[in-house]
Amino acid sequence: MLRRVIELVMVIAVTAGLMVAGGAAAQAQSAGNCDNFPGTSSDARRELTLCSHVDTFFIVGKKYVDGFGELRIGSLWSTSATGCKISTWLTLSTATSQWDAPTGIKPYSICTSALSNRNVWFHAPLYQTSTTATKAFTTVCVELFYNNSPAPGWKRCVQSSAVVW
Repeated sequence: MLRRVIELVMVIAVTAGLMVAGGAAAQAQSAGNCDNFPGTSSDARRELTLCSHVDTFFIVGKKYVDGFGELRIGSLWSTSATGCKISTWLTLSTATSQWDAPTGIKPYSICTSALSNRNVWFHAPLYQTSTTATKAFTTVCVELFYNNSPAPGWKRCVQSSAVVW
């Protein structure tokens, strides 16, 4: 019973969140971008695909933005990498300033499983924040490590398109 009450409250909160002050429906927005490396193959099994996504939404009149990344390493993409790290962060801005979220060290996930589980999408962590920004995009970077080195031997980044509201 308690579970059903919680689910009902969540549905009401989300429904209410779709309305901004004044009763007009708020527009959620999404943008994304994917790059394929090396980018010359028409066979996804021979490529590493890195994607960056950004979404905006409103809950109870507050504006939120989140960003996440995805990585897929094709089964025939040649690499001798022994490690993998994927980082995701948002860049937020107003007419007068720009900042990264979170600030400081960028959040990352160890994606070494993507090296052994080919053709399966690896999802980087979601970062979500309320914001006063009027523009946002997400950056996602993948780093491959070789011979168990602590320094990456290969790094590529991709940015989503920006959402403006």
